[in-house]
Amino acid sequence: MVVRDDDPSGAQRPARVLVIDDVADWRDLARITIEADAGWIVVGEASDGETGVEIAVAVRPDVVLLDIDMPGRGGASTMSALADAVPDAVVVVWTATPGGPDASAARERGAAAVIDKGAGLTALMATLGTIALARRSTDLGGC
Repeated sequence: MVVRDDDPSGAQRPARVLVIDDVADWRDLARITIEADAGWIVVGEASDGETGVEIAVAVRPDVVLLDIDMPGRGGASTMSALADAVPDAVVVVWTATPGGPDASAARERGAAAVIDKGAGLTALMATLGTIALARRSTDLGGC
């Protein structure tokens, strides 16, 4: 995803992604996959929701990739905190239980998408690409 920067010259910058997942291997996989596309950059990673919200405030991501099932502050609570802390960020839920009650709650709380981790990395990037197109259309005034 490429979004317009505040640069008056119209320069574009990679979309900034924050990955929040309690499993280090999933975070690594997401980062490697996302950063393989020049239009994206991972600007932060967190292993829990509380830390994720703190990082989001500091780095102001365009997109938050959020695991919904985490110990401590779970994904649903984290979504509410993110909505308050970084209201312009798009939240994409990435979960092993896409049909579960937490995923349903995430949809109700405004998740842009819920992605099944089992669907693979292609599904992750396809979803991010769809969000990029929608966001770019909005940034360009619906053109």
